[in-house]
Amino acid sequence: MTTPLPPQQLPGAEDFAEHLVALRARLRLVQDLEESDQSIDVVADLETAYEELRVADEEVRTQHDQISRLLQHHNVMLWQHERMLAALPVPALVTDANGVIRSLNAAAATLVSMRVARLLGRPIFTLFEPADRSELRSLLVGGSGPVPSQVATVVPQAGDPVRVEVSAAVRPGDAVEVTWLLLTPGRWRSRGALGVLPEALTELAGLPAQGLPLQEVVSRAVEICRRSLGEPEVSISLGPPEQPDAVSSSSALAAQVDGAQVRAGQGPSPTAFAATTLVSSPDLQSDARWPRLAGLLPHHKVSALAVPVEVGQRLVGTLTVYGENGPLEHWVEEAAELLGATLGAVFYELELNAEVDRLGRDMERALSSRATIEQAKGIIMAQQGCAPDEAFARLAELSSRQERKVRDVAAEIVDEATSGA
Repeated sequence: MTTPLPPQQLPGAEDFAEHLVALRARLRLVQDLEESDQSIDVVADLETAYEELRVADEEVRTQHDQISRLLQHHNVMLWQHERMLAALPVPALVTDANGVIRSLNAAAATLVSMRVARLLGRPIFTLFEPADRSELRSLLVGGSGPVPSQVATVVPQAGDPVRVEVSAAVRPGDAVEVTWLLLTPGRWRSRGALGVLPEALTELAGLPAQGLPLQEVVSRAVEICRRSLGEPEVSISLGPPEQPDAVSSSSALAAQVDGAQVRAGQGPSPTAFAATTLVSSPDLQSDARWPRLAGLLPHHKVSALAVPVEVGQRLVGTLTVYGENGPLEHWVEEAAELLGATLGAVFYELELNAEVDRLGRDMERALSSRATIEQAKGIIMAQQGCAPDEAFARLAELSSRQERKVRDVAAEIVDEATSGA
């Protein structure tokens, strides 16, 4: 009698080739045996080994499918991230852990006077003067999150050198990614605030890929914007300020001032939405532009800054920042504009995701309807002894006569046939 394969050697673990060789050898043995107890045992052993091999093959296929789905998800995230970069109004690039450029936006290509295709695969440090490169490499050291910024000189292919403030945010993972922003020095008065902007933009860019409900996306975006702006109070409103589709505020104060603007029908947020431009006020109580608003506000000084959020040329909402300790700093205005542009890209991605989901549901309904129609055709063919084309013609005629959709008539025919079976 043959010896069964030890359990630890059963197929599905490591060496398929060895097991296939063993199976082939046993098959030759069976061919040489007469019908006996030994041959029966060999056949049973072969059947067991074959079943184990088949199960292992299914496991490998399942793992392969899972890997394919993960790769597809990763590619979709990269695609979304590139579109997010393209929407930013400042030069932005993404590199690997060694500083090799993987993607960039048009603003970055314009800054260095080079085509995008020529920049991909090139070390980012070569875009700067040699004297700056050592300090720039230090931005990659220190792990994930925001790191200190550096002032450096970009050397364009054409034109004069340009001084920029460079900041980077490292996103760890299986494939480390670094997002770089190149901003004009002097415009950002808080170097600490600049350091967290790349991280904030990276976080915002990742929101559409998380499959969150719209309200949850808005709430998370509020917290991200608040952290990156030095923790003032922040609110985001989607839709017209007087009748928003989704709203989230970082505090009771922000919610109170938002509500006051809705009741008054005026204020920085409605004005920014209507004029599609940044609107600021050092003191809402004394601002003559909105007389109906003053009496509805808290009894202490509140400054405000409102930025329209646009998707392409279409206005979709507002980002509003509130301060309780005097006017907001100038760098907050510029940072809020950048965040507003990024939010526009985020909500555009959400719209695309919703459209893809809708198309998917429509496709599922269409496939389901087709299957039902095919079943109904088969029933008609069996009952009336006709060809497939004639069966469909009769189904369509019945649909027209009853003024109902073909899929509804087909579903009724299938239900009647199955209920009577």
